[in-house]
Amino acid sequence: MRKGIKAAFSLLLVSSVFLAACQNSQSEYKQRMKESKNTSLSIVEEKEMDSLILDSENTLDVKTESGVKVSELRVDGAKICGMTSLNNDILLADNKNGQLLLMNQEGEVTKRIGSLGSGPLEFQNPTGITKDGQYVYVLDDGNSRVQILNHNLEYVKEIKLERSELDSAEVLEDIEVDAGGTIYISGNFLLNPGIIVLDQKSGEERFQEINFCGFLASEQGYVYGLTSGQLYLPREEPISFGLGTGICAVLGCTLEGSDKLHELQGINSFGDFLVRDQMLYCVSQYHNELQKFGINGEYIESMGHLDEESVTQYICQDEEERLYVSGMNDRIFVFQE
Repeated sequence: MRKGIKAAFSLLLVSSVFLAACQNSQSEYKQRMKESKNTSLSIVEEKEMDSLILDSENTLDVKTESGVKVSELRVDGAKICGMTSLNNDILLADNKNGQLLLMNQEGEVTKRIGSLGSGPLEFQNPTGITKDGQYVYVLDDGNSRVQILNHNLEYVKEIKLERSELDSAEVLEDIEVDAGGTIYISGNFLLNPGIIVLDQKSGEERFQEINFCGFLASEQGYVYGLTSGQLYLPREEPISFGLGTGICAVLGCTLEGSDKLHELQGINSFGDFLVRDQMLYCVSQYHNELQKFGINGEYIESMGHLDEESVTQYICQDEEERLYVSGMNDRIFVFQE
């Protein structure tokens, strides 16, 4: 077991995210846990998750690919969240300043788009970014909307998000779009975890309640989800669900519904991920690494260690297949195989 894993486990378990729910009884949470047993992502009791974590068979035999070059870029004064490649550059969401930044491969910001606010090309707490062949989609979390731009980064339209089913304090973190133009949005929900699905053709907004907390990725017009950790019911009050380490799962997401495809090998906790050539490139917050898995969940290798002081989260690749991982601050780690 790598240095720091035990500490990371203790931190995640002790400081797991709890939501106050004084109006609910423990029996209501137990009932929801019981109902989840037949779903693709079940909620477990904390003791079940403990047994998984302590089982030596679930410990990854971490091995690092020595041929990977790791470098670092800095974007002064920014807090980088979502990223996507665009015309040989990288488009960044600057969460701190309410802007989009266009950065070249040398780390130079060549263009700043928008400002803090609520109008067109204004943002509050922008997080995820994605694109298709025609548009760029920006998850403008603070304004509860998706802003849609063309590839020249000009405003086209916006789609407002109904958040009545969600705690308004919860953050919408990631966004993807499939080949049919359907938009998928995920976040760190615990009281009502799932994926928001926006049908652009009908304008309908759906909420797929699949006990999902995590991030999204797409390959060739197909959208995948990756759970950040295991939802569990704690032993003691405050009575609510927690999100901690455990077995993480890959989902296939469609307009009709989402299904679990595979469980990833080993105990983990993930931020963002990327799918390429039937491989999953996952930002492991449990191991502080960029890890590679087969699409079937088999662990392949670590591509390199990340700074333990960074809350690493988002990932994208450029036209030359270099991988960029943001540290949720002004730092970006670049991996090149």
